[in-house]
Amino acid sequence: MPAKTCLFTACRKFDGKGFGYVSPGEYVQMSGRAGRRGIDARGIAILVVNESLEPDVPKTMFKGQADVLNSSFHLGYNMLLNLMRVEEADPEYMIHRSFHKIQALDSLPKMKDRLKEMQNSISETKIDEEQRIAEYCDLKLAR
Repeated sequence: MPAKTCLFTACRKFDGKGFGYVSPGEYVQMSGRAGRRGIDARGIAILVVNESLEPDVPKTMFKGQADVLNSSFHLGYNMLLNLMRVEEADPEYMIHRSFHKIQALDSLPKMKDRLKEMQNSISETKIDEEQRIAEYCDLKLAR
């Protein structure tokens, strides 16, 4: 729930197994709740440090890499039928506007580059006595 101020009373939290420091992604998620839309121009996040910390712990928390976000969107038959019941809903529009589609389009250039690398690697591969191996395979298949 949005609030004007977000207060962190510790840098450590219990994760179900043991205590660990808040990750950069968790910090951004929780501190992002500070500030009420349409009411506050800014939100305030306060971190109360009541233990001795190495300087890199808060630095990592504030400036570290955010957690990777992967879409788990799956358009199943049930959702498709429900969309078709609503006249204004367009399943095709929903698919094209989904985060999953955006992620797939973003990863496409990397996948094409990887494919070219693999094709180049295959074409550069030299097989000793390739002709004899091909003859053997032909004989084996002829049986």
